[in-house]
This record gives sequence, C-alpha cells and structure tokens, in this order.
Amino acid sequence: MARESTTLDRKLEHGAHAAGAPTPQGAVEDQAWAFTAALSVGLVGILAVAPWPLGSNRPWASTLLFFATALFLVAAGTALLFGRLRVPPVPLAAASALVLAASVVAWVLVQSGPAPAPHLAHPIWSLVPETLPAVPAIAVDPPAARERLLRLLMPIGLVILGFLLGADRERADRLVSVVLVLSAVQAGFGLLRAAAGWEGIFGAGPGPDRVTGSFVNANHFAAYVNIGAILGLVLLLERVRRSADSQHLGPALARLLSVAIQERPLLSAAFFVCLLAVAASASRGGSLALVVSLLVLLAIGLRGARRPLLWAGVVLLGSATTWAITTGGEILWERLATFDPRSEFSPDFQGRILAFAFTLEQIAARPWLGHGYGGFLSLFNHARDERFAPGLLWDYVHNTYLELAVELGIPATVVLVLAVVLCHLPVIAALRYGTRSPLPLAAIGVTLVQALHALVDFGWQIPAITATWAVLLGAATGRSASSLARVRQGVAHEERTGAGSVAL
Repeated sequence: MARESTTLDRKLEHGAHAAGAPTPQGAVEDQAWAFTAALSVGLVGILAVAPWPLGSNRPWASTLLFFATALFLVAAGTALLFGRLRVPPVPLAAASALVLAASVVAWVLVQSGPAPAPHLAHPIWSLVPETLPAVPAIAVDPPAARERLLRLLMPIGLVILGFLLGADRERADRLVSVVLVLSAVQAGFGLLRAAAGWEGIFGAGPGPDRVTGSFVNANHFAAYVNIGAILGLVLLLERVRRSADSQHLGPALARLLSVAIQERPLLSAAFFVCLLAVAASASRGGSLALVVSLLVLLAIGLRGARRPLLWAGVVLLGSATTWAITTGGEILWERLATFDPRSEFSPDFQGRILAFAFTLEQIAARPWLGHGYGGFLSLFNHARDERFAPGLLWDYVHNTYLELAVELGIPATVVLVLAVVLCHLPVIAALRYGTRSPLPLAAIGVTLVQALHALVDFGWQIPAITATWAVLLGAATGRSASSLARVRQGVAHEERTGAGSVAL
C-alpha cells in the first residue's frame, strides 16, 4: 500500500494521473525501489548464512563472504551508473571515512608488495639465504597480508551496501528486527546444542559446560549473541520511551513490566534468550562488555525521561542479568569470582599480561611501518623467546587494537579507527535531533559492545560478527544521513513559509 501511494503521488506530481500511465521518472523510481528490495534481501541472506559455517572464520567461508559482498557492490555500481539506484545524501564524515579506509587498504598493498626501499623491508628477510628467490617486503608474511585484506574489504563493502539500504527508511529500520531474530536463533541453537550434547557438529568447542552455538569459541559466540541482546533492548526502549514515563517508581516499574510481558512478549523473549545464552557461554569479557553497554544504552534511550523511569529500567535490567547468571551462568560466576586470567599463553596468573607485553614490545620495534597485516602468527614464531612454552601456537593477540597496531603500524591503526568514528558522526547527530528510527541507537550499542569486548578478545576479527556490525553501521549512517537531509529541508521550508519542521 505504501508503494502504491508513493506511485500515485508521483503521477499527480507529473500530471499523469488522469491518463493512468506511469511517467519515465516514475518507471526509474520503480526500478530503484525494486533494486533496493533485492539489496535488502541479499544483505539479509548474507547475514543469515554467515554465522553458521563456524562464524565464517575459515578461509573458504570468509572468501565466499567476500565474493558475495563484491557481487552486490558490482550490481549496486551498475545500478548507480544507469540511474537505477537511490542513494542517501553522503555526509562529509562518511565520505572522509571511506577515503581513510581506502588509504588503509592501499597501505596493506604496499606492505605486502616489494619493499619500496631496502631499509624498509622487515628484518626477517635478512635471514633468507641469497640463493632463494625471495622478494623482501615490509610485511613479515606478504601472502597472509593479502589474504587478511579480503577480511578488511568485506566489512568496508558491507558498510557501503548498508549505507545504500539506508535510502529506504522502512527496510533500513526493519533490519534491526531481522538481525535480532538471527541472533536469537543462534542463541537458541547454542542453548539447545549444549542441552542435547551435540559435540559432533561445528567443531568440538571448549567443552560441554560452555555454550558455543555454531562458533568454535564460546567468546565469539557471546560476541555475536551480544548483538541480539543490544538490539532487543533498543526495540524495548523504543516502546518504553513512548508510554512508560511516570513521576513515581512503582507505576514506572509496572508499566515497564506491562510493555515487556503483555505488549511485546516475543521481543522480550528474544532479548532474554540472548541474555541467557551469553551467560551460558561463560565469556567474562563478553558478559562484562554487554552489561556496561546495556547500561549506557539505557541512559541514552531514556534520556529526557523522569528519574523514576530510569531507576525502574536499572532495576529490571539488573533483575534480568541476575536471572541469566543464576539460570545458566554458574560457570560464568565462578570465572568472574576467581577472575584468574589463566590461558594457553602461559600457565600462571600473568598469562594475558604476558601476551600484551610481548605485543607492545613488537609495536615499539616497528611503530610506524608495522610487521604486516595478518602476520602476527609469523611474527610470534620468529620473535618468541623463553617466556613461551615450546610448541605454543599463538595466532591472535586477544586485543584487536594492539593487534592492528603491531601489524599495520600505529598511524594506519589510528586512521582505521578514525574512519569508524567518522561513520558514527551522522548517527550521533540523528540521535541528538530525536530520530524515531531504532537504527542509530542500535548501531552505537553494537559498536560499543564489540569495542569493549575487543579489549580482551578478537570477536571483531570473526567475519560473521564483523559483517553483521558493518551492515548495521552502514544502514544507520545512510538512514541518519537521509533523516538529517529531511531536517535541513524542513528547516529551510519553515524559514520560507513558516510551516512546521519535518520529523525524523
């Protein structure tokens, strides 16, 4: 019905309603609408499939994810070339972010190619016998840099595709509910798999006591399901913000319970399933990152509301967290109580600290050039010392920021982080203007929970998690850019005619 009304408005605007024949402009817009619909279906398909082959954290799975993204980018470019694609207004921040991301891609290509000058080559190349046909490079492992580059290009491409989807307000907003369903299904499967003892599929996992779903690592499962918990709270807050404000704690609490249980039971169930699954994963970093992020979202989502409503939200959120830990988080509670960071890095208490210390030493050795994107495993095998047990395989730092710095170098890492920050500027602006879309708050929440978890793990380096985050961020940026453009047009119209402003 919405599409029919839009088509009718176009016919009236161009004077073609009497004849009943669509105008050429109307036909072009119909084709743009059809392409946006196909793009929406394609992105949902990518996000639905990505978590199941071990989080796409295998070369064949991540490569397929890259080519699927590339295929849609080519299709979008073709549609744009022939004027068959609606594009949101591109904010300066978003354009700058794309330029910065492209510069990081170019730097990886420089790292993985022949060294521009002999003194820029990594010292490891001096150990290669002159009789071997080796080409010295900045990177310690050029093939690994090129392979990892695909994993960087994939989320960049998905941010762009999500941005294009933001031109369709309805489909972009619906993305929040769709991703929540996908996360809740993964959470439910993880709980079911643990209860049924299905250890023969999706890898062995860390043990029967920790929930892993279709991911090998429980921490990565938690990082993915955290996305669903964030989106569930955002959608609940959207409803609460409209109807639950009160001057007293009791009525506010009662209204919150009414919204959660009576008005939005399926939404609440999805949120609680995700919360329980994260607790059952026993991921300390994932759980703590989620709790902090939920509290921040609660404060942002209920901004401007009376204080009793905020306290009621804190009470309910605390009760839900306590329920999740009590019901399925016994191991999580034990791990939090002891908080012994023992790991495969070292058998003693200093394990994780030792890992970070080694990485910082290697960053200091090549702070500007880095050791090569994707080359940390090769670097570790080359530079390891007596602090690490023989035969130890260490391929991730368990801190995304340190790993980027040691591989890309500090300047390129700062540029990449800045690109992500710039993508959020239109999103934050839309929130400040009071947007009605759930996407901006959802994107900020998902970025926050992954950014916090990335301090102690590498969930952001798992393709399925990165893909989901990238599409949400791109859609939020595009949706916010479109909304802000409407606001500016409304302000200009108001200044000319005195009419009311346009709502976001």
